[in-house]
Amino acid sequence: MTLLAWCTGLAYLPVFGFDALLPVITAASVAPVALAFAVSAVLRYPLWSATALSALGALVGVCATLYRDQAIGGTLPTPSLAREVGRALVDAPPSLLGVILPAPPEPRLLVLVFTTVWAVGYAGAELALRTGGRALPVLPAVVPLAGVPLLGIGGEPPKAPVLCAAVVAAGAVILVRSPAGPERAARLLLGVPLAAGAALIAVGTSAVLPGASRQAVDLRGHVDRPPSVEVRGLSPLDRISAWLRDPDRPMFRVAAPDAAPDQLWRVTVFDRYDGVAWHPVQDLEPSGGRVPPAAEATASSRRLTQDITLRRLPGPWLPAAERPVDVDLAGDDAGIAVDRDSGVVADDADFTEGTRYTVVSDVPVYDPERVQFALAADDPGHTALPAQDAAGGEIPALAALRDLAQQATAGSGFPYQQALRLAEWLRANHTFDPEAVPGHGYRNLQFFLETSKTGTSEQFAAAFAVLARTLNLPARVVVGFRSPPAVDGVVEVRAGDVLAWAEIRFAGTGWVPFFPTPDQGQATNAVPPPPQSTPGEARPEQIAPPEQRQEQTRADLDAQIRDAERPSAAQGVARDDGESPWWTWLVASCAMAAAAVPLGTRGVRALRRRRRRRGSHDQRILGAWAQAEERLRRIGMPSADAMTAHDVAAYGRRRLGDRAGEALVVLAGIHNELLYGEPEDARPDDGARARLAWRCCREVEIAARAATAVRTRWRLSRI
Repeated sequence: MTLLAWCTGLAYLPVFGFDALLPVITAASVAPVALAFAVSAVLRYPLWSATALSALGALVGVCATLYRDQAIGGTLPTPSLAREVGRALVDAPPSLLGVILPAPPEPRLLVLVFTTVWAVGYAGAELALRTGGRALPVLPAVVPLAGVPLLGIGGEPPKAPVLCAAVVAAGAVILVRSPAGPERAARLLLGVPLAAGAALIAVGTSAVLPGASRQAVDLRGHVDRPPSVEVRGLSPLDRISAWLRDPDRPMFRVAAPDAAPDQLWRVTVFDRYDGVAWHPVQDLEPSGGRVPPAAEATASSRRLTQDITLRRLPGPWLPAAERPVDVDLAGDDAGIAVDRDSGVVADDADFTEGTRYTVVSDVPVYDPERVQFALAADDPGHTALPAQDAAGGEIPALAALRDLAQQATAGSGFPYQQALRLAEWLRANHTFDPEAVPGHGYRNLQFFLETSKTGTSEQFAAAFAVLARTLNLPARVVVGFRSPPAVDGVVEVRAGDVLAWAEIRFAGTGWVPFFPTPDQGQATNAVPPPPQSTPGEARPEQIAPPEQRQEQTRADLDAQIRDAERPSAAQGVARDDGESPWWTWLVASCAMAAAAVPLGTRGVRALRRRRRRRGSHDQRILGAWAQAEERLRRIGMPSADAMTAHDVAAYGRRRLGDRAGEALVVLAGIHNELLYGEPEDARPDDGARARLAWRCCREVEIAARAATAVRTRWRLSRI
């Protein structure tokens, strides 16, 4: 039971990290089983008093494990601490549904883990000690294995090793509770591997079960999230011109020996445009330094650790390489907030010069073959543009910008090629000027594109994003810094290194950067341009009308997606998204375990019966008697060690009727004659007597089967 309760605690892995769970589930799985054995098996307390002692023991365990600083002597709870633990236990489920995962290892949240594992261990131990059902002690573990994954993202199921371990532990509990006898060792040796194999088969086949393609239950979208953190300060996009006029101003220092020579350090992302300005992300949530993974990830990435010291970078934003995974602000992480979509990290107050923190980031490595022909993501929020002014009239500048975008991307067939040509058009026809006038409203961008044709990266990135949105490409603007040459692994980033770029979101790939500013076209994480042989590189006279080209492109992409998603012979049958709802895993595991164990037992019995029918005539007679005794024991006969052969026959007559009783009398006589009668050379034909013995045994087996209900036969067939 301890192992089963421990495996149940591992169901929280999608919510907490393993290091946070290990001490909690270990303490909560061992103590309740030992307590139940002491109070129920040794002291023989009634159930109500044993349950009260278990509740008190759970409270003491929580205080000793999670609230040691507040408990008396590090163990005993005070009345106020007991109330605090009770409130934490009630508030933990909704809190976990609203927190950014992985959840912080705080006592107010881990108390739910401790209580769940304790309840499973204690309830299972009590059922094992007070009932005779073989599978009853396993039932308390089913509820948390099914319910705990709902606290994770998208109802993510427990990992396959966790499910397999839980099924094996459950099978071991059932096997240990099987009746004692010569079969028990064989049951244990055969049942545990069968349970493990059943779990593996269940996990492998769960994807093809009915309903496996349905979307998993996600409760996280039905709870109120913590209030957003208000971020104040002037927009970094509006400060680019001022920073370029003071290029030697120190902004921050980065110690990252593994960083690429031209690594980009992101400050913030601008995802909303109102026709006058781009606005930074604002739905930042308290995270304690944890950053959730992106909804769409690249095929591969590399982990990069950075130690950053802020110099004269104003505002609440924390620069980092690409999307952070974790931020450690020298132990003061309470005020750190994060935007789930972009991974931007900020604090609820401005930082002072000298602030240090450590960031771990996943720097994406893009696959050109995957990006070139990817569809643009279906993201209306990042393609929206204001089309009317305050008076309700149309905005002429928007129509002009849309015409420019279509001219710049003429002949492009794929979304990636559209974005690439748009960046190339801006670099080829416009000039970078650090003294250019700031501003990126509709009129500013129209003036930049058609008249002045000079600007800073503010205008280039803002124009690219607006033009991309007119083409229905999800776009946003990013402000950050380009990495200057490192000295002894340390990079001194200055104001003159500021850079704005744009990102386009592609289906299945996520956000991909593009660099429209001249002399900034190549970057560490930029995607190489497609080869000249791509379908979009046709000559102008070969290009079909836009409507026909769009339909043809869509058909080609659909065909490629179908080919890519069609499973090969080596891959087998799998779902399109490669995932299975958690409940199919659990149901399949339980079903396979329930079927495999009795089937394996029946197989062992069949092999044993066959072995008993072989050998010499005497061995066959003894085998027939052993087979009949085994069949009678399975329908309730006590141990035959203290019974004579005629006592066994009398019991069989009472249970199975006269026909089987007469067969048992004959079989008992043959058995006694073999053991106590005449010597072998003086007995009649033993071959005929052996055949008669097995015919009598067969009569007993048929009668025992007929006298037992189907449900009872299934129960008796289980280990």
